[in-house]
Amino acid sequence: ESGGLAQLVDINAEAAWIQRLVFRWTIEPRLKRERSPDELRRYFFLNAGGVPHILKQPLAILNDRVGYTFLVDMRGRIRWSAVADAWNGERESLVKGVRKLVGEMGAMTKSTT
Repeated sequence: ESGGLAQLVDINAEAAWIQRLVFRWTIEPRLKRERSPDELRRYFFLNAGGVPHILKQPLAILNDRVGYTFLVDMRGRIRWSAVADAWNGERESLVKGVRKLVGEMGAMTKSTT
């Protein structure tokens, strides 16, 4: 619904070499079958051993075994974050945040034209 102003980016950050190998052999082929080329362009796999330690604390990444979701604005600032499976209130909060950012970006593009 964002008219191209918002996008979903997936980042897989496996720390151990064996996990990266298992991903390459088992999960990557399935991803290529199930996702569109456009979705695959926004799927990144960190080969360098996961999220660098220096970033884990500022991003509040305390557990490497769960998924994290970040809503990042056009300046690269984290505006919303969650960890693990979302409950309904979190989903609604994320959608509200995305709509707000899309509205801000839409207003910015209209004021520059």
